[in-house]
Amino acid sequence: MGHLQRGPLDILKVSWCDQELPINFGIDVQEYLKELHDKLEVAKTYATSHSQRKQEKYATHYNLRSKDRHFEVGEKVLILMPDSTVIRAFSKLTGPATLMEVLSSYSYVVNVVGTKRHFHANKLRKLHVRVE
Repeated sequence: MGHLQRGPLDILKVSWCDQELPINFGIDVQEYLKELHDKLEVAKTYATSHSQRKQEKYATHYNLRSKDRHFEVGEKVLILMPDSTVIRAFSKLTGPATLMEVLSSYSYVVNVVGTKRHFHANKLRKLHVRVE
């Protein structure tokens, strides 16, 4: 079947529990753990800088076409609600509904068929009425 490889945690356990180390280990446990710590610090530095660069790139790309949505009290809106209880990915616009209260710049209370419901601005769309 083979044998399990010894990782850093196994070596640390052996050194802390005063168990016998393998004869052909090669280097001292403290020296190995010091090298491992240094390598992990280098990996941490790289991962941090890489994730910051990628996050800035993603934010820049997203902000190219994004717009803030602002609504006023009394305005007519459409609400993006799930169409199916089985598959939540399908949604449709329902409404019209009347905006009753502004809780914050992205949080609104809307009157939907006589009941007040709380919605985020991303779920609301302005209702544009056609005039003939």
